[in-house]
Formats: sequence, structure tokens, C-alpha cells
Amino acid sequence: MRIDNTTDKTQFWQERYSKWGHTGWSSPVLYAYDQHERLALIRQQLSQLEPPPKTVLDFGCGSGDFSRLVLENGCRVWGYDLYVDPKIAHPKFTYINDREAFLRQPQEIDLILSVTVLDHILDD
Repeated sequence: MRIDNTTDKTQFWQERYSKWGHTGWSSPVLYAYDQHERLALIRQQLSQLEPPPKTVLDFGCGSGDFSRLVLENGCRVWGYDLYVDPKIAHPKFTYINDREAFLRQPQEIDLILSVTVLDHILDD
């Protein structure tokens, strides 16, 4: 599949998010298995970090599965996704809707997650 412009890409991912509740696999069976495995791996890795992260940037956060996971660990989380605004209501979560403004503000970030981002590129 080739999608040529930002408007089409935005529409594609927003429709997928609206239909499935996430931006992962369209097969519920594959998504349930695959996402469960990814979350378990990230959970395991987080538990081994010394010192544990206090602030996390979830780059390409999609529907926010990994943001929610690190929020459970008490982290402050910034979520960024070019196409989807995750519906997370948590006092320690901020969706970055202005990337340039975020980059101009000095932030102390202990960990950057970017899980399943490259496989969502829809063009050359």
C-alpha cells in the first residue's frame, strides 16, 4: 500500500484507530498475541532498569498501550504520535500536539520508547 500525502496518512491511521481501538494489526487474534508479547517484554525490561526511569517519551505512541504501561510504574509520560491522539486521562500523561514547542522546552527524559513505529511507514 502506498499513501502519498500527510492528509491521507492521517486519515488512514485515524480510521484504523477508530475502527480497531488501536493502530496495530487489523486481525484481533494477531494483535492480542503480538501486543501482549511486546507489553510483557517492555514490562520486563523496565523492571530491570537501574535506576528506574522517572520520565519517558513514548515516540509513536499510537493508542497509548506503552504509555499506559509506564504510567503504571509511576513515570511521567509524554506521548507523541503524528497521526493519533491517544485518549489517556492521567495527571502524569501529556500528549504532545506541538512537536516544535515540545522540542524548544528543555525536558529531562530518562527513557525513550519507540515500539512498532518503523513498521507503520506507509511509503518509500
